[in-house]
Amino acid sequence: MTSTQRAVYDTPTTTEEAKAILDEAPLARVSVPTGGDVWMVLSHELARQLLADPRVGREPLVAQADIPYKAKVPEYLTRTLLFKDDPEHARLRRSVGKWFAPRQIRALQAEIEVECERLLDEIESRGPDFDLVEEYAVPVPIFALTRVLGADRTRAPDFLRWDQVVFGTG
Repeated sequence: MTSTQRAVYDTPTTTEEAKAILDEAPLARVSVPTGGDVWMVLSHELARQLLADPRVGREPLVAQADIPYKAKVPEYLTRTLLFKDDPEHARLRRSVGKWFAPRQIRALQAEIEVECERLLDEIESRGPDFDLVEEYAVPVPIFALTRVLGADRTRAPDFLRWDQVVFGTG
C-alpha cells in the first residue's frame, strides 16, 4: 500500500469515485452499506487473474462462513454454477457454454442494441425522471437472456419473475 492509499474506502457511488480508487490501486478494500468490508476488484486484468487462481473460490459463500453479507445465500443456489469451484464449475459451464459462446452472443448483438435503443427512446420520451435500474439495467440482461435461450421476447416478464424468485430480489 502506498503512503497516499487509504486502508479502507467508502463504497463508490459514481464512476468518478470508482476511477479515483482505481488510480490508487486495482484492488481496494471497501466498506459496504450492509456492514463489513469486501475486496473490490477494479482491473479487468486482475479480475481475470483472480478468477483463474485456484486459491480464490466460492467455498466461503457456500459454507456460509463469516462473510460481510447480511443476506444468506439460499441453499438451492449453492448447487448452481455460480457457487461451484472447479472441477464442478467447469463441468457445469461446459454444459451451458454453447449458448453463451462469443459467436452466439455476437449473432444477437444487433438485436440487443436495438432493444437498448428502444428502451432509451422510451425513457427519453417520458421526461427526465426515471429509474435507471428498473427501466434499463434490469430489462436489458433479461431481454438478452431470453434471446440467448431462444425464447420469444414476450416471455421477458416470466424470466424476470423467475430471476426474482431464484435470487430473492422480487
